[in-house]
Amino acid sequence: MNQQHDRFHVSYQIRVNDDRSVDDHAWDICLEQTVEVPPAVVPDSHDEEGLLGRVERIEPVRADDSRYLVDISYRCDLAAASLPQLLNVLYGNISLKNNIRIIDLKLPDSLRRQFGGPAYGVDGIRGLIGVHGRPLACTALKPMGLPVAELARLAGAFAAGGVDLIKDDHGLSDQPFHPFAERVARCQEA
Repeated sequence: MNQQHDRFHVSYQIRVNDDRSVDDHAWDICLEQTVEVPPAVVPDSHDEEGLLGRVERIEPVRADDSRYLVDISYRCDLAAASLPQLLNVLYGNISLKNNIRIIDLKLPDSLRRQFGGPAYGVDGIRGLIGVHGRPLACTALKPMGLPVAELARLAGAFAAGGVDLIKDDHGLSDQPFHPFAERVARCQEA
């Protein structure tokens, strides 16, 4: 199988708590995580080319339970060699629905090679900051909207208090009230 048509596999746990069958729930995931349209408007070619998610297995967690393990495979090229897009295919729109959890993920070598992994790993980070033999203390710098000087003061206080790693909170980017380059420079100074 060529890389374009290699598939990665996701195991979802689904709790069926409505009048739809587990097969209907599984098919909904296949559509929602790929084409995001009702089945009636999906071109036949999409299914023939394997662009839709494909249900590989459905089995109950226990005989007396409403939970099922559902394995669905997706074409690797749907990830577009982009980690955010891979995450979108794994759990994008269905993250808005109730009772669906990812239990396992199997990536073929062709896809794993596209994502080289962390630049340093835990051992590399420990080496860079010189912390060994104990847990790392980490925090996020926030809230959004504080002036650069105040964010820098907080970063300095965190460092003085023993925090090993300080990261920007996910909402801080390059807003005009605390631009990235200035914020990083002032936080490093602090």
